[in-house]
Amino acid sequence: MSVAETRILSELLSVIHDLTGARAAVCGSDARLLAACPEDALWTDSAQMRVPIIREGTEVGHILLETTAQNGEKVEKDRLHSAVRLIDVMIASMGFTDLLAPPKRSLQQTILDYIEKNLSEDLSVQTLCHRFSVSKSELYRILRERAPHGVAAYVRQKRFQKACGLLRDTGKPVWQIAAEVGYDDPDYFLRAFKKELGISAGRYRKDHM
Repeated sequence: MSVAETRILSELLSVIHDLTGARAAVCGSDARLLAACPEDALWTDSAQMRVPIIREGTEVGHILLETTAQNGEKVEKDRLHSAVRLIDVMIASMGFTDLLAPPKRSLQQTILDYIEKNLSEDLSVQTLCHRFSVSKSELYRILRERAPHGVAAYVRQKRFQKACGLLRDTGKPVWQIAAEVGYDDPDYFLRAFKKELGISAGRYRKDHM
């Protein structure tokens, strides 16, 4: 978000602050604080209204409002809800929706890096969606360029690439290699390896020694 855009958003939150007496802020989908009024506000979950900003079924950010004004008085719920609606409408009308989310390429690389570094862990679509706060359709869209055959197929490919490297370059036993690429059952790993590569893990290791 540019300096000018941040200023406009900050001015909007300043108006909300003047109307309600409550601290107000807008965060992006990755929890970045994009603007706040007052800027030095310290947010506490216990006295905070946190409302998701939804666009086309996807959560792209959050509106934060303190439920207690700076003078210590509780802010009326109707006033808070009106403030949320006003912020949401203004964000949409000013074209800020696309700015709330981090760049798609950056998020794509973040997810790909996570997969690469956590091949021994649960990398199901459901787990990845929960981990990165995206819907299933959004996850597929983000990774479509790098995973045209689907997320599960991409993860499987990465696991066997790592397994091949470990078979070639280390003397680790098969059960340990299986665990390092996300297979708790070595026998299942061996069957899956042969199905995927058309050769047994033992044969692969011998051929590449």
